[in-house]
Amino acid sequence: MTTWSPSELAGVDGADELDIATRRADGTLRTARVWVVRHGDELYVRSVNGRDAAHRRKYGRYPGPIARITAEAARQTTLRLDPA
Repeated sequence: MTTWSPSELAGVDGADELDIATRRADGTLRTARVWVVRHGDELYVRSVNGRDAAHRRKYGRYPGPIARITAEAARQTTLRLDPA
């Protein structure tokens, strides 16, 4: 498995939002703006619509969105991001 470089990890630490792209079934790209947090050398993203200390540390200054992203329902939407 490929790992994130130190500069990529630092970039995520310093960014409020990231734009990511996923592929649709037909191969075209769909982009989304997401909040990403770092845990060690791994990166995680979750749907804004479930409890995670990293999200509270990084985004706690946004009380409305952080309440939704740390709610029980969103915990199960957490995805680890792997470099391509």
